Amino acid sequence: MRGFDVDGIKVDASFTRDMLQSRKVAAIVRTIARLACDMNVYVVAEGVETDEQLNWLEQNGIAFAQGYLLGRPQSPEKLQALFSA
Repeated sequence: MRGFDVDGIKVDASFTRDMLQSRKVAAIVRTIARLACDMNVYVVAEGVETDEQLNWLEQNGIAFAQGYLLGRPQSPEKLQALFSA
């Protein structure tokens, strides 16, 4: 791509939080997902806190998510122990 070396796009937590209540925000998130697909890059949704949010994201082509629903922030020591197990 011409001067635009990107392999992923993040959806800010403010969009994730409001996408189920606002048709406009939902449209923005769907558009981001389509854009990423057209660019052949992945999308990560930040701030996923409910099953409903996660299901909506999956139904709209967003396969990666982060947020309290999936795991709380961890210290480097806890992550090392997790990866070592």
